[in-house]
Amino acid sequence: MLPLSVVAGRRAHIAVDLVVRHFSPRVRRRIDLFNGCIGLLILIAIMWSGWINFGTAWTRNSYYDGRLELPEWPSRLVFVVGYVLFVARSLQRIGDSPSTEQAIPPPQAERANETRP
Repeated sequence: MLPLSVVAGRRAHIAVDLVVRHFSPRVRRRIDLFNGCIGLLILIAIMWSGWINFGTAWTRNSYYDGRLELPEWPSRLVFVVGYVLFVARSLQRIGDSPSTEQAIPPPQAERANETRP
């Protein structure tokens, strides 16, 4: 869940805009704002559900089945932290203007076209 905020910040998520790109910038901005608000409500609901699941695992001291008997709460806490970061990044994206938003490519470790001597 932690990489979701990075993907949202880089705008590397999948987007289909066959119709929207033909609208004026003002209409596109309103559609983006509407989509951001609806998405934020959905993310908050998922985050709240994760928080409830974490609380249940914490209070019941639940363990995963198996020989190792790992506690459930650490993984549930990581889920909640990941969604908190995702919600924070989504809040930031709602305030961005579409004229300044650019898709940022992921960093590359090496150049693919470079020849070595």
